[in-house]
Amino acid sequence: MAVTPDQPLPSRLRARLGDLWARRWLRRSVIALGALGLLLVVLGIWAYAAVSLPDAPEQAQTTVVLDADGNVLAELYDTENRVAVALDDVAPVMRDAVVAAEDKDFWSHGGLDPVGIGRAVLANIRGKPLQGGSTITQQLVKNTWLTPERSLIRKAREAVLAIKVEREWSKDEILERYLNTVYFGRGAYGIEQAAQTWFGVRAADLSLPQAALLAGLIRAPESADPARDADVATRRRQLVLDAMVDIGSISEDDAAAAAAAPIDARPKADPDERLSGSSAYFVAQVRRWLVARYGEQVAFGGGLTVRTTLRPTLQRAAEEAVFGTLDQPDDPDAALVSIDDRGAVVAMIGGRDFGTSKVNLALGADGGGQGRQPGSTFKPFVLAAALEAGIPVTQRYAGPAEMTVDVDGIEYPVHNYDGQSFGTLDLIEATARSVNTIYVQLVADVGPRNVASLAMELGVSAPVEPHPSVALGAEEVSPLDMAVSYMTFGTRGDKVEPFLVEQVTDSNGQVLYAASPDRTTVYPRQYADLMNHVLQQVIDRGTGRAADIGRPAAGKTGTTSDNTDAWFVGYTPTISTAVWMGYKDGTDRKMSSVRGRPVTGGSLPAEIWRRFMSAALEGVDGGEFAEPPADLLRVRSTEPPPPEEPPEGGEDSEEDSTTTTETTEPTSTTSSTSSTSSTSSTSSTSSTTSTTEPPDGSGSGSDQPSGDGSPRPDG
Repeated sequence: MAVTPDQPLPSRLRARLGDLWARRWLRRSVIALGALGLLLVVLGIWAYAAVSLPDAPEQAQTTVVLDADGNVLAELYDTENRVAVALDDVAPVMRDAVVAAEDKDFWSHGGLDPVGIGRAVLANIRGKPLQGGSTITQQLVKNTWLTPERSLIRKAREAVLAIKVEREWSKDEILERYLNTVYFGRGAYGIEQAAQTWFGVRAADLSLPQAALLAGLIRAPESADPARDADVATRRRQLVLDAMVDIGSISEDDAAAAAAAPIDARPKADPDERLSGSSAYFVAQVRRWLVARYGEQVAFGGGLTVRTTLRPTLQRAAEEAVFGTLDQPDDPDAALVSIDDRGAVVAMIGGRDFGTSKVNLALGADGGGQGRQPGSTFKPFVLAAALEAGIPVTQRYAGPAEMTVDVDGIEYPVHNYDGQSFGTLDLIEATARSVNTIYVQLVADVGPRNVASLAMELGVSAPVEPHPSVALGAEEVSPLDMAVSYMTFGTRGDKVEPFLVEQVTDSNGQVLYAASPDRTTVYPRQYADLMNHVLQQVIDRGTGRAADIGRPAAGKTGTTSDNTDAWFVGYTPTISTAVWMGYKDGTDRKMSSVRGRPVTGGSLPAEIWRRFMSAALEGVDGGEFAEPPADLLRVRSTEPPPPEEPPEGGEDSEEDSTTTTETTEPTSTTSSTSSTSSTSSTSSTSSTTSTTEPPDGSGSGSDQPSGDGSPRPDG
């Protein structure tokens, strides 16, 4: 139909619409959309009729933490019971703040708010995600009857139930139930408990600044906690105040005055205050893991069942070993952590009394404290790097009492503990006796960077700087780091990732998490077997004899300058345990005289390790170490003869040295004191009877850092 300018406007519009309707694609599109709309209406009516409004279930449920045998270790729940209050007992500014922040059209919509959803989308695009797409009614439905899953079916049920709620309950009743249900952080469910937890007042007495802060917490309570980030809390409060101005519940002057008020929230309560006993440090770490993974609301009120890796018999053995040995009030502090060959943490002593100090000494920085210098327990990483670099354990070095070594251009002075000299030793003997001067020479040959890199590959999670002092353990690490790293040798080169939780199920028994132990090969098997052989000598006849448990075990002692830290880290093929001793208040306290003797890694730490491991392995097959390849133990006949130096014995030897007949390879796999071959004469070796500690582990070790008594990263 032709359209002329002189036609009346209605006629022209009808004519144009007729032309458009004549187009086939448009007719089909309109018909299809109409059919789809009709279908949606029919489905909506059916869903509304089919879905009933169930009774409200119980709300927050206690989370239960179990040990590996199913015994209850702890219950995690809200700091106080929920207290329901009537809407009239909630300050009007609090009601207005929640409506402004969460659902501006609450009083006018019927449960769903298409305009609010569109506004939320625009706000999110503009970077102002204060408004969510869900109404207060929808949030109440979700918190009361539905799960937090994200699916179209769940959203459809939420929409239908929201409409039903609006039909059956008044707006005041909906808002009252919402305010008594919503989570405000810090374990506070409901507005009355939130007011008490955050400000120490009743909900009826909340001020405008307080109400705006609480309303701003609803979206993400943890991130807006003033104790965590005051700037985020301040911005969140300001957004609520601005929203209240927009809906006309307060004036701009009221908003400005509230924004100028300080945030007077109470200090955050300690979530671990109910924990006690030797397992408290372990449970506290599990709690932190749960909060990080699921958030506070689920961790404390989700009714989770958490089965952990802690084995009660081993935890009791750890407690008896540590506190049975250190049973005097003025004894130093200690930490013990033990993992199995899957990486499961089976025992943990993080300190003497969780009630007085919640710093977990077994975890270092991850436990709220700091790492400690490991001393000579770091020497195995140097030896491991040397093996990869092609340096054999039969390589011999002079072990004078003191010397200066050029390490990557840095002149690094080093001396042995108590000024002892050891003549010329191979690396097996130098490890058993923990000879500093030899190990600094070795790190010079290997390179500090290679040592630092390998230590982190083996399991040290803390950063390791490539300084000359890496040979003597100047870096700060945790006992867990050391237990993991040594387990890598025990598993023949496979690194395990430590974990504390085996399984998490929800209140309906559905598995939310199941541990999947991870083992990654990071070190050649033949060298790991050789490391196990060398470190067995430390216990069999070296500085760690006090750790002898009467079955195959390997390990290393460690003592830092002035006896500040003392360690024993040891393992079997199935379990690795690290023991640290010292004072938790830092380096200003030394262990130079504990019960009348200095504490070294070969004394009290080795005794604690022996007591624990003996009990932990009682009646259990601890496994056998594989024999190292024989060719890796042979002396290389092509090596030049070492420089000769008269050996000097340790403090408990009666002779300076013992000579042996020259051979081209060791006479046994447990002794490597024979000299390399020479065409002109027979050369003497160091004494095989002198040690740095007597058999009971009470003497001085040679595993302290060097120079002026402190590690020197800068040389």
